[in-house]
Amino acid sequence: MSGIILINVVGYSTGSSADSDNTTYKAKEYYGYNLFSFYDIDKDMSKFRNPQPSKYSPLEPAKK
Repeated sequence: MSGIILINVVGYSTGSSADSDNTTYKAKEYYGYNLFSFYDIDKDMSKFRNPQPSKYSPLEPAKK
């Protein structure tokens, strides 16, 4: 006979809701975003991206 034996250790939290405090969310930044926040950040970061290579310009190593 094979089976799984579960042992409840004294003092071990079983994850019940009585042990946790869900009244306040600790990361206040979570509520600072809206539906378009991803696109706003994407637009702001676009100036730091490398330009896409063109099929018309040859790839050449940087000249010293």
